[in-house]
This record gives sequence, C-alpha cells and structure tokens, in this order.
Amino acid sequence: MKKTVNINLGGIIFHIDEDAFEKLNSYLNSIKNHYKSEEGCEEITSDIEARIAELFQEKNIQIISTSDVETIIATMGEPESHEGSEEEQIDAKPTETIKNKKRIYRDTENDIIGGVCSGIAAYYNTDPVMIRLLFVIGLFMGGGVLIYIILWAIIPEAKTTAEKLQMKGEDVNAENIKKTIQKEFEDLKSTIENVDAEDHKNKVKKMFQNIAAFFFSIFVYLFKFIGKFIGIILLIMGVFLSFMIVSNLFGTGESMIHINGNNIHLFNISQYFPLIIDQPNLQGITVLGLLLFIGVPIVQIIWLAVRILFSIPKQSHTTRGIMAGCWLMGIACIVYVSTKAPSNFQNESYSTQIIELEMYSDTLNLELADNEYFNTHQKNVSFYFDEELESLLSTDVEIDIKRAAGNEFELKIKKVSKGKSQKQAKINASKISYDYALEDNMLYFDNFLSLEQKQGYRFQSTELILYVPEGKTVYLDQSLKHFIYDVNNVSDTYDKDMVNHHWKMEKNGLTCTDCN
Repeated sequence: MKKTVNINLGGIIFHIDEDAFEKLNSYLNSIKNHYKSEEGCEEITSDIEARIAELFQEKNIQIISTSDVETIIATMGEPESHEGSEEEQIDAKPTETIKNKKRIYRDTENDIIGGVCSGIAAYYNTDPVMIRLLFVIGLFMGGGVLIYIILWAIIPEAKTTAEKLQMKGEDVNAENIKKTIQKEFEDLKSTIENVDAEDHKNKVKKMFQNIAAFFFSIFVYLFKFIGKFIGIILLIMGVFLSFMIVSNLFGTGESMIHINGNNIHLFNISQYFPLIIDQPNLQGITVLGLLLFIGVPIVQIIWLAVRILFSIPKQSHTTRGIMAGCWLMGIACIVYVSTKAPSNFQNESYSTQIIELEMYSDTLNLELADNEYFNTHQKNVSFYFDEELESLLSTDVEIDIKRAAGNEFELKIKKVSKGKSQKQAKINASKISYDYALEDNMLYFDNFLSLEQKQGYRFQSTELILYVPEGKTVYLDQSLKHFIYDVNNVSDTYDKDMVNHHWKMEKNGLTCTDCN
C-alpha cells in the first residue's frame, strides 16, 4: 500500500503516489534549473506544467503512478537531452517521444478578423492568403460569410503554447515549448522596436481613411439628392393622380384623356356609371369603392414623398391599420358591385331590319362616312361620350356581304344587345341608333352606333349584311379595311386585301374582276 498526495498541476488537481510525486517534482525542478537563465523562464516552465497536466487528463488516470510519470517525461524529454553538440545528441540515448496529432485552432496571432483563415492555413501548412481568397470568392458566390461565422464559433482559439504547437503539427515537448516562448518574446521585442514604423503606418492609414470618408460623404450626399428627387417625383405624381381621381369621380366636365386610334378625346369617368350601373345606390357604392381602392395607395405615395422630403417619422401602427382597413373596404365595395351589376347582362336578344336599296346601276360603291368622333382605319372597338347629345358612341359595328335571293340590293341591319331579361334585351336592341346614306351608286356607312345615356351600355353591337344580286358588282373602298368582317369569296382573299377592288357576285360567290 502506497501513500498518495494531492497536487495542483497547471491549475488542475491530481491524485499521485509519493514515489511518482518525488520523480515528477524532481523533473519539474530540473526543468526550472535548466531554463532559469533563458529569457521567459517562468512562461516556459508554466507552459510545460500545463502540457503535463493535459497529458495526465487525456490518460484519465485516477491515481498517477511512477510509470505514468516516466511516460510523460519520455514524451516531454529530459532538459539535458537538448544540450551539447549535434554529435552528442546523436550519441545520447534517444528520447522517447510521442507524435502529437495535428489539430485545428484559430490563429489569433496572425488574424485579420477572427483567425479562422490563418488557423486553417497553419493546419494545412499553406499560405493564409490563399484561404482568405477562397472565402472572398465564397462571399460573392453566396454563403461565405455564414461559413466563416460558423467556423469562428466552433473552432477554438490557440491560447496555450501547446495548442499553438498542435496547430502546426509540432511535438509538444519541453524544447519546442521553449522555442515557442522565446519566439514570442522576440516578436514582442520586434514589435516594440517598430513602434515608430507603426505610427507612420497609422498616419498613412488615417490619411487613406480621410480620403475614403471624403468620397463616402460625397456618395451619401448624392444618395440624399437622388432620394429628394424621387420624393419630388412621387409628390407630383400623387397630387396629379389625386386631382384626376377626384375630378373624374365627382367632376362634370371633360377631365381624362382617352385615345381612339389617332384621335384624342376627353371624357369624364363619372359619365359612364349610369351607362353600366342603373341603380343609384350601386353607383354610390362604386364611387366609394374606387375612391378607397385607388385613393389609399395615392395617399400613401404622397405621404412617402413628404416623408422623404421632410424626414418625418414613420406612420404609427394605428394609422397603417386604418389605411389598410379603408383599402380593404374599397375592395369589398367593388366586389359587392361586381356581384350585382352582371344581372344587367344575363340575356341576349336582337332586332332586325331589311332595307331594299333602290339602285340604277349594276355596281355599288361601298365606303365609310367621315365623322368627328372616330377615324376610319382603327381596328379595335372604341367608345366616346357625346355630352351635347348625351349619347354613348361605340364602334362595335361590322359588315358582311352575301348573295341576294332576288335581283335587288338589300341591306340587313341586325342590332344586338343584352339585358336582365329576354324582353329587356330586345327593347335595348331596338333602341340602338345606326345611320347610313345612299347617294346614287354610293353607299356610305357610319362606323359607329349611338346609344342614349338612359339606355345604359349592355354590350350593344350592330351587324350589317349587304345582299348582292348575282351578276352585280360592289367596289370596296380602302376605308372598309377594318370594317368588313369574314367576307367569303371565291379566291379566299383576306378581308384587308379585298379593299380597292371590284367584286362581282357569281353563282359560287364573290369574284374579283380587277385583281392581278
């Protein structure tokens, strides 16, 4: 049975038997005596003790024995083994060392940010610049910053001399610890000697910082100027849109520009509510819905512009909630009206009128009549509200040409409309007004129909069919290019290519008499 004692080694408590304690104490005293004349003696012996404590901890020994101490001494090396010439070291009994496993640490002595790159470079024995370049590339490709932060968090810092040696893959023994400590002292001396050079470097650095601050202030000023300019644009746009919305929802005059083909007309949107929505209460809900749905974003644009220009604080949560509620109320009004208004368009009907044209020639020239509302070569359906006549004008008119059953030219006018019921749709169709004019052998068509305001808009349209007797001819003027619709002919010529030609009605259909 052996007596054991408790010792504090490197700040850690160990249980050790007396013989092992004497041997370990003798070894540590020899270390202190060997390095007492060396610079940094206390640091060297302290790091050696810390390393011995780490080795004991790694072995997880409950009570340290003499053999354990001998193993540690063999690993760390006897201080006398590092003296003498190279020949003496060769002749001496070799020291039993254990090759330490290389570990990765953060090298904070050569760091720029956190020592991650320099630590990885030390582990792989490469230039830290190469590792830093890889992280810079990762920064632009995405994920570089996140990876660096994660590595910074999980990789420990090399604080002790032993950890610094393990980071470089060197043996953690007394001689290497001594060399590391002495190198640190030499670096410290070099740092102190280069204080003046560092001051000069700081002055140069400060100069470049001042230059960078100057350009940064210019950039900030330019950014603020662009912000103010955007604020002015937003303010002008918001005020203009507010004026347009208010004048068109509540105004009585012409206040909005509308383009029909190449002609520009003015109209007021409030004039169109009675045409589509015939119930006054629905008209009011529609106005409220549009005002909130469009007005709230415009108010926000104006507020944003004012905030940019005058640096006012953000809106409170209450204000934002009220604005969002108003906007949602506008959507609800529009949805409600959209569920009620379609009832005016549920059924479709038409009325027809066949007119015999008195002709004294075998050739009838077809042409669109000029008007002050629409041009004669527009393709799409357009509308215009005539305030003087209180009528809505629509270009939803088209013409077809077919073979007549008799010997006279006939014009069939088919007026189509929708309504709440079949009866109402037929009444709406009968109220459509359409004009044409026959002068000698010239037949002039209007390219628009007319509706009284009180009728309301119910997708009214007019379909014209000109019946041409067999053996007689029609001439299609250039103005009919977009007016005729799907006219059958023997040569299957497209509608737009049929104009400026004479077409004779044969038994099998229209035949061009002057086409190349």
